[in-house]
Amino acid sequence: MSRLIAHALLLLAISQGSLAQTQVQKQTPVPTLSPSAANASASGDETQAVVVTANPLGSSSLFDLAAPASALSGQGLMLRRESTLGETLGTQPGVSSSGYGPNASRPVIRGLDGDRVRILQNGVGTFDASAASPDHAVAMDPLAADRIEVVRGPAALLYGGSAVGGVVNVIDSRIAREPIRGISSMLDARLGGPSSETSSSLRVDGGNGGFALHMDAHTRRTENQYIPGDAVSARKRAQSDNAVSSFLLNASGRQPNSASVTDGGGLGFSMTGDKGYLGLSTSALNNVYGTLSEQDVRIRMQQNRWDLAGELRELNGPFKAVKLKLGSTDYEHQEWSGDVLGTTFSNSGLDGRLELLHQPIGVFSGAIGLQITRGNSSATGEEAFIPAGQSRAMALFLYEEASIGRWKWSMGGRAERNTVKVDAFDVAGTAADEKRFNARSASLGTVYGLSKGWGLAVNAAYTERAPTQVELFANGSHVATSAFEIGSSSLGLERSRAIDIGFRKSEGALTGNAGLFYNRFANYVFLAPTTDSSGNALYRNSDSRNDAALTYSAASAAGYSAMQQYQFTAVPAVFKGFEAQGRWQAWQRNGRQLDLLLRGDYTRASNADTGVALPRIPAMRIGLGLQYRDGPLMAQLDAVRTSAQDKLYTSELRTDGNTLVHASINYRLRAPSGDASGSTWEAYLKANNLFDREARNHSSFLKDIAPLPGRGLMLGLRGSF
Repeated sequence: MSRLIAHALLLLAISQGSLAQTQVQKQTPVPTLSPSAANASASGDETQAVVVTANPLGSSSLFDLAAPASALSGQGLMLRRESTLGETLGTQPGVSSSGYGPNASRPVIRGLDGDRVRILQNGVGTFDASAASPDHAVAMDPLAADRIEVVRGPAALLYGGSAVGGVVNVIDSRIAREPIRGISSMLDARLGGPSSETSSSLRVDGGNGGFALHMDAHTRRTENQYIPGDAVSARKRAQSDNAVSSFLLNASGRQPNSASVTDGGGLGFSMTGDKGYLGLSTSALNNVYGTLSEQDVRIRMQQNRWDLAGELRELNGPFKAVKLKLGSTDYEHQEWSGDVLGTTFSNSGLDGRLELLHQPIGVFSGAIGLQITRGNSSATGEEAFIPAGQSRAMALFLYEEASIGRWKWSMGGRAERNTVKVDAFDVAGTAADEKRFNARSASLGTVYGLSKGWGLAVNAAYTERAPTQVELFANGSHVATSAFEIGSSSLGLERSRAIDIGFRKSEGALTGNAGLFYNRFANYVFLAPTTDSSGNALYRNSDSRNDAALTYSAASAAGYSAMQQYQFTAVPAVFKGFEAQGRWQAWQRNGRQLDLLLRGDYTRASNADTGVALPRIPAMRIGLGLQYRDGPLMAQLDAVRTSAQDKLYTSELRTDGNTLVHASINYRLRAPSGDASGSTWEAYLKANNLFDREARNHSSFLKDIAPLPGRGLMLGLRGSF
């Protein structure tokens, strides 16, 4: 906490003005979307929406960003909100889910997951354990989000090598950035769905134009998730070496051990004025949920977080604005088998960013920045597969923009120093170790404005990513991935070169975007199965690290609790594909409107030398939807076709294609004219997987023991007053 206050005082000292000098009675208007942008935000067509994650200079239209991006807020977020961040974003172009059930699904962007997708809360890191293991939930609940922004493709320039796949930034309103006058509140309640969910959230904001206070709370209860048919796939059952537990083999109609209980909330205080703001918030999240691969194991997760953010604008001298963001997190989760504590994971850390926006220099506007990250992690107990350690990172970055005629250019670079240090891992017989990496990233992008709202965007990036503690030093059985994982301490920087080319249209009856991407890794790090000299898969005894690796038949004969052995390996790799989404106004009359919605994405990832597919790459998706609007009424019908995935890595099982149909309807009721409350109420009903089809997510470690949910009907009510 003392660090947060010290950095806040530094921010005030280096500025040439202060919040105390602002005229707090002169209210700065809160930024609003243009009519077309507001309609886009409500309906889901976000060509005209604004995004802040990809640009330190402030909000920019998605149309004007060189990097492909999308955003969910308002009505669009309300209707797409699920119990996890991965499932909430799973319908966005290029985004799928890690598919670890209804409690721990993380976003996967263009086939990249884990440490290659940077998850942020209000622009700074979360310090949970979700990147280290797919059964570890992201330590934030979509119920607390006001807006979720996704930047697809390399965003390492601003957020480091762990953003080589993209960035997901969850934005809340705990720290007010603009003056607030009066009191407002929002209530959201939901009931139903395939997990029989009962959830609610409440938020209150108030202020007098100079001071602002925020309070929020949310809670969720779910039961075991309904599934259409058996939990275990027919292909998995037919495997001669399948080691599926009997509780899963016998499961049908409900996914065992998938229930959850979640509670959380936050409190924030801000000083706001014409020239900036300074705010502090605290939040807590508690989550208890079952792990799908083990019958009686439940995770009890707790996170406590402090955030400090501030900005000073309209400064004299070389810098016109200063921005500061700091997040301090304490995270712990315990894995319980019945009443017995098994393994405890603990993370704590501090992530801070200081950005200085310089005065225009000719056609150039830009910012220089400093980011400092400190993290400590440990795992104790019978299933600990990584040693305790510390991570340190310091980075300097530069971002510049220039508008020349119809061309808008963006460019910059980042230099980062990373240190990973681990303690001795006695149970695995390994000594303490330390690795240092110097990573560099650079990008160059442009958007060319064509006639009639057309635009061409090109973005090229070079990225270096330092390997993680897990990739370097793992040694032990990892039940969540059904793998005995071994790190490779000799791994070096992961290097990649990427290019995006996209077309966008923001005017007329047809709006949307479509693009191609290509990303080549010199040494892509992934978890590969180990084999003997004859190519037979090797297995370890999950009950003992000291037993040798054997083939499955030999391991069974030796009485092993057999678990296949995998090792982190670097290979040359290529990721390529396309993304598209569009909206065509098919009919409009007397305030009524019918739109046709189209979207699709495809990722192909393979070893660049051998052509063999990489594991867990999502299959191609094509979506078609109809949306009808008539004043306060909106109804939507969607059909999504996911192709079969038969481009498989060694030992992967084929995933069948499927077509899922979803529907939603919502009605907005405003307070009568003259009502001082100004309240707005929305009732909504959404139905997923209307025809109750069995479907499996190829990007999931558990796709053959945990299908996607069956038919679910959710009823919700949201009020603003």
